[in-house]
Amino acid sequence: MITSPIGGPGIGYFPPNIDVVVYNRSTATAPGVAFAIGDVVQLDLTDVGQTAGASTTGATTVNTPYGAEGATAFSNAVEPTAAGIKAGILGVCLEPIAVGSKGRIRLQGIVDSVFVIAASGSVAPGAPLVATTAKNLDLVLAVNERIIGIALSSTATPTTRTLGGAVLFNGITGFGMEGGS
Repeated sequence: MITSPIGGPGIGYFPPNIDVVVYNRSTATAPGVAFAIGDVVQLDLTDVGQTAGASTTGATTVNTPYGAEGATAFSNAVEPTAAGIKAGILGVCLEPIAVGSKGRIRLQGIVDSVFVIAASGSVAPGAPLVATTAKNLDLVLAVNERIIGIALSSTATPTTRTLGGAVLFNGITGFGMEGGS
């Protein structure tokens, strides 16, 4: 996978899109959660050694076979956790993904539609966005939050979960931490 920025036909930066195929994996904490286009999800890096689509319930691991596709911890997606939004690898669903099914997510690049909510104020171009455990992006609300998106379009005061406009997204390394003022 090449992730270096590539100059385009004109002036400016053309961010590369990094898309991957993942399995929607049920967990003991979030059984049976389907993902919609625009949902923010997390790669389940705790799933080392399990097969794709595995479901963990307590100490019992139930594996759902998906063939010899070389599944790793980087192939299972779950709902974001509090720890995951700080230091995990996040993506945005590019298509609906039913539980136990495969689908594409974007780990980095420009996302045309993502769920956004803003408890206070409107989302304006250039606004820093953070992930929530409710599969949304939100305006920065506190210090020490990892910024993973920069709004590229306006979304007028989305106080409820709204499928918003374009976002420059980086769920791998993010754009830094909110330091506060």
